[in-house]
Amino acid sequence: IALVRLELPTPVDKGDHTILTILDMDRYGNLTLNIRPEEFETFADANIDLRFKDHLVKTRCQTYAQAPDNTPFVLAGSSGFMEIAVKNGSAANVLGAQVLDTLVLGRASA
Repeated sequence: IALVRLELPTPVDKGDHTILTILDMDRYGNLTLNIRPEEFETFADANIDLRFKDHLVKTRCQTYAQAPDNTPFVLAGSSGFMEIAVKNGSAANVLGAQVLDTLVLGRASA
């Protein structure tokens, strides 16, 4: 049996926005994105818009305790990548998202 090394999708910089990919979904419905917290920090000093289909995620939290109930938010996950989560819910269900779906990360208008 030969092992095959798979390449992870990388963020695609489009200038005013970045295309991200969902890499994983855990049993709680949290969505792991293909961007590390230090890369995400380039957007942290501004308001962010994370768009998926007709959903807009604008909330960033450091912990689940800070997050509002039943609202998608972004946080640094234990895997070393940013995640979209829903406190007391499933981000995958709320957004209708699955692995390998793409999202748009941009700076929001002030």
